[in-house]
Amino acid sequence: MKEMIQELIQYRHLLYMLTWRDIKIKYKQSIMGFFIASIRFAVNSLVSNMNLITKIYFPREVFPLAAVMGNFFDFAVASILLIIILSIAGIGASIYLVWLPLLLILLISLAAGLGMLLSCANLFFRDVKYIVEVLLTMGIFFTPVFYEAEMFGKWAPVLLLNPVGAILESINAVVELNRFAVV
Repeated sequence: MKEMIQELIQYRHLLYMLTWRDIKIKYKQSIMGFFIASIRFAVNSLVSNMNLITKIYFPREVFPLAAVMGNFFDFAVASILLIIILSIAGIGASIYLVWLPLLLILLISLAAGLGMLLSCANLFFRDVKYIVEVLLTMGIFFTPVFYEAEMFGKWAPVLLLNPVGAILESINAVVELNRFAVV
């Protein structure tokens, strides 16, 4: 693990360039959000860059991470616009927002980990990208994005078994606490 992180630091410029390439080429707003778009692009990242991978050595983790970071850039732009709108609406900030970066780091780590795992699986089993696409499409309905898990009463803990659901519910709780804490 330490060697992998050292290699990624050594090749940080390549990671930077590939991230910008993904931003320039594939920049699009996703209705499904950061988590789904990141995994969708990361799954196919190794296969679509096979010609580059086979010619020179560098850490292969760069491609799925670049896909995640490119989508995080998209998420950051949307977040900045949301902060501007909330400021205009008079909604301020409170101490509860300190938890938000930690929750975002958890979400990014989850997306990066799943992206790397699934991109490796896609190298050996080409049907993985189709299965992931179906699971992501179905998964959006079982993740509390458009609704709160509490709406399902005794079934709410089942929805929160989804790690993304638990993180999104935590983000929602932080934002709700912030809304009521601001004076």
